[in-house]
Amino acid sequence: PIVYVANLVTQPKETEGMNILAHVDWVAGVLGTVPDYLMANQAPIPEEFLNRYSKIGAEPLYLSNEEEKYLESLGTTVIYGDFVTIKNGAYLRHNAQSLSEAIIRLARENREIKD
Repeated sequence: PIVYVANLVTQPKETEGMNILAHVDWVAGVLGTVPDYLMANQAPIPEEFLNRYSKIGAEPLYLSNEEEKYLESLGTTVIYGDFVTIKNGAYLRHNAQSLSEAIIRLARENREIKD
């Protein structure tokens, strides 16, 4: 299966103004198909980091219920998790532990790997 891990925030001067659907649309254009799965962060981002990132033009990316329904109508299954962590007290990053656990669980469910 094709798995897309959504960005936590937009990238200044690269993906400004793009929501998760726009990211998926871009990926689908490159791949020629929508991903089978989308992994999206559902954990809240602390206010101080929202303010800090906003100052440089980065905005958090969360999926709305309507966007989730639309993706599912395309055949993409959304998997939510607490995929954000703070690195060195200063940077938002994907939580490697929770993200890898979700990917391994998905691979097992799809019989890509054995227990």
